[in-house]
Amino acid sequence: MSLVKSRNRMTAGAPINIVDLAACDGTTDDTAAWNAALATGRDIFFPAGRSRITDKISYSAIWGQRIIGDGNYTSIFVIDSGFNLAATCVIEIGGTGQQLVGIGVSCAQTSTAVRANLRQYPWIVRSNAHPSTTIRDVWINASWNGILLEGNCGQSMLDHLRIGGFNIDIYIDGALDTVRLDHYHSWPFDFPGDAALMSVYEDGTRVALTVGRCDDLCAGSILSYHGKVQFGDLGSGVPFGNIVRLGLDGKTARVEMSGGRITLASAYGSGGDLVDYKIQVSGNSALTIAALWTLVIGPTTPNSWVSVIGAQAHLTIGEWWCEFIGDARLCTVDTSGYLTILGGTFVQLDATARTQPVVHQISGRLAMTGCRLVALGGGSGNFVFITVDDKHVVTGNDFGGFGLAAPGDNTLGCYGPNTGLPAAAAGAIDYGYVKRRHFTGSLSGGGAATIAHAVTNLHTRMVDIIAVYLGASSERIPMTVASVDGTNIVLSGGGAAAVYHVWVSHG
Repeated sequence: MSLVKSRNRMTAGAPINIVDLAACDGTTDDTAAWNAALATGRDIFFPAGRSRITDKISYSAIWGQRIIGDGNYTSIFVIDSGFNLAATCVIEIGGTGQQLVGIGVSCAQTSTAVRANLRQYPWIVRSNAHPSTTIRDVWINASWNGILLEGNCGQSMLDHLRIGGFNIDIYIDGALDTVRLDHYHSWPFDFPGDAALMSVYEDGTRVALTVGRCDDLCAGSILSYHGKVQFGDLGSGVPFGNIVRLGLDGKTARVEMSGGRITLASAYGSGGDLVDYKIQVSGNSALTIAALWTLVIGPTTPNSWVSVIGAQAHLTIGEWWCEFIGDARLCTVDTSGYLTILGGTFVQLDATARTQPVVHQISGRLAMTGCRLVALGGGSGNFVFITVDDKHVVTGNDFGGFGLAAPGDNTLGCYGPNTGLPAAAAGAIDYGYVKRRHFTGSLSGGGAATIAHAVTNLHTRMVDIIAVYLGASSERIPMTVASVDGTNIVLSGGGAAAVYHVWVSHG
């Protein structure tokens, strides 16, 4: 028995081959044919070809309806200047469990360096309150907005996506269940040779992914090139979930988190002059990054490449490898935020006399342990600067010859022990919750000295005091009298005009 292929005859309920209804020649308007085919509720097969549409096409309300293409490079929807920009979207999901698989969408843009002059097409794919939507093996190029999942879109799956849009590539909000996102590449696939369009693409405005309420974002591999990745309250709540791998490529690729709870197993950030932050956590949010690698290849001084700002804003970074040049301030915590860095290695590649620290506590709290600064090119300055004494923990770090600047009266924080600090002159050397201050100078001709210690209520907090002077052969000889009197330390019993050292330990 032989089988004979028929173009038009179909078994009832079998998929519709769209070329039986539409021209699919890339120039004829196929909108009506697509809507007629979708209205049947049957699956639609889109073989290799280019199908031009000029208005929204809508799935039926039949659960599980599918559009299946031959592949995202071969089955292409063509969107051009004839498209109705007032439409709510290009492809409208209409029911639970519907799928869009193996197709591409190519949007025409006029070469322009002015963002406002771009064609602002509507959302390419929109699913409004339809759970279990599947969008897989889809390429969207030169769009304005890409994929919109809103309302209860839980149990949806987005997989093997390549999107190069100018505004928002993916927007998720309202999911009351898990949304899975994997193998997502936000990239300008077809227009990197157009310098004008690339200048708009790289202007720091576009968003690769923005997530509001999502009751378990389960994401695998995400790469954003010159695009923001945002987490926060978009109107229906905040997200929580996990991302296995996040790449932030290019100077305007960054994480902005203003709400929710997200864990990143691994992330990297690279590219461009350091003119803006790479990670910013604000508001009532918590971001944990288990492993982070960043490369700062520009010397420009930013606000801070990693910024934690706002009450109850928490950022925890473990195993951070950061390479940088110039006088960049890499981390700041401010306005009641919480920054924790565990096991970070900071590699200064050039010889810079720093005017600002690598890690700066402005306000809020800092916990930093197991970190080290490696100055390959030399340089000098402060590794850590503590502006306001608080319950900080800065201990077990290797400062590599750079400094730790802390307030003179450290009554709350734990600032040691740390290794690799510059040799102390006058100032504080701190061990756990006991602070040790070191004073040096020359005794008066009578073998005595009075030193202003500038420690509030030292007489009630003093643990120990050690005072020595250097004898004729530079040996250290204990002073016979060393006491605290009001705001001063009083010394006597030394050599006539010898150099003294005093260590005062206090709580």
